[in-house]
Amino acid sequence: MPVSDDAIVGTAKAAAVAAIDDYEAISKTNHYWMPEYWIVHRIAAEIAHQGMAVVCEERISWLVRDNRKKGRFDVAVYDLTGEGGRGQLRALIEVKGPRTTWRSFETDLMRLAEVANFLDVNILTGLLHATGPMSDDRLNADEKRFEGVCASVSHRPPSYLQRQNSKFETPGDVWEVWSLFNR
Repeated sequence: MPVSDDAIVGTAKAAAVAAIDDYEAISKTNHYWMPEYWIVHRIAAEIAHQGMAVVCEERISWLVRDNRKKGRFDVAVYDLTGEGGRGQLRALIEVKGPRTTWRSFETDLMRLAEVANFLDVNILTGLLHATGPMSDDRLNADEKRFEGVCASVSHRPPSYLQRQNSKFETPGDVWEVWSLFNR
């Protein structure tokens, strides 16, 4: 039975939270300096365990069959074929870590939409961001800014997972995983 879009999204969000928890547990510090690929690989592994084929750093030029298109997507999710190979493309996911610049959010959302519109199939696209630890007030302000970026590109509101207390560094700091998925 095919894996649902909701299962892909739910697995990606849960994997991002688990990646942060694991990083803080082994590093004994907050996740601000955690490399983005730490989250990417956790998401890829967890989605693959759901019965999908997953490619990290999938080249855009391969997806759209045009060598002039540059760049990569962090996670490409495919159905499995009956022979256990890669089947139909189901999802493209961009992951953003705690030190991501604001400009890249809009750029990546637009690139996801552009490639999805170019392809012959209706795919799930998503941007998932693990915020750095910060005060509640700053996180609230950053949420509003993220909502503005999402509205300008996709006209849909983002989703937020529950706030987590940072276990290290500044007492009272919190973090979240934000996401915007479209079909």
